[in-house]
Amino acid sequence: CNNNDPDNIVMPEKGASIQFKKYQREMKVPFVVYADFESILKPIHICEPDPEESFTNIYQKHIPIGFCYYIKSDFMQFTPVTHTAQNGNENAAKSS
Repeated sequence: CNNNDPDNIVMPEKGASIQFKKYQREMKVPFVVYADFESILKPIHICEPDPEESFTNIYQKHIPIGFCYYIKSDFMQFTPVTHTAQNGNENAAKSS
């Protein structure tokens, strides 16, 4: 650090937009993963929380019933992977 002058960092003004202009300096990533879960919401019947303590009122549970993921690459071909629960009680995140 002693060999270099200190940098003067200039931030854009509030509300200003910035753009990336030097596209030749981009680094290509080898792949991208797109993923999505689908869930059903099951009601939860619980006791009343203690008003003397901090709490979160839990009233629904997300049950994953299906998912899909896709790997996108310019170097290889991939097929989307999907899974759908076979019945309402199956957790798709744990079954595959």
